[in-house]
Amino acid sequence: MPERKLVCLDFDGCLSNSTRAGYNQDEFIFEPVNGVGKWIEETIAHHDLIIFSARELSTLGKQNLCTWFKKYHLPEIPMTNIKPPQGHIFVDDRAYQFTGTNFPSVDYISRFTPWNRVQKQDNIKVV
Repeated sequence: MPERKLVCLDFDGCLSNSTRAGYNQDEFIFEPVNGVGKWIEETIAHHDLIIFSARELSTLGKQNLCTWFKKYHLPEIPMTNIKPPQGHIFVDDRAYQFTGTNFPSVDYISRFTPWNRVQKQDNIKVV
């Protein structure tokens, strides 16, 4: 049986269809991203999954997140507000994959927009 890997999943913009920044622990008003329930079920059958969020995950924040999962019939998943360093892969709407030499250009950084804030992103050259 293959080794189980730790998949680290961002909440806002990956699990929930959040469209703006500046969240607080009480603001769980966004719906799930299409297809996320099926993806979670398939992933946890083969790997460990943890949610990380920049939200303040106080007791109330965790309760609200658990309520959000129940509302949308999603399995509860362990959560943290710190990116786990032992993660095998990070699923994040604000991520950029660095491959050793492809630092993002200043233009790319300036123009970067998460998927849920634009209809179509221009082709941006990375140097």
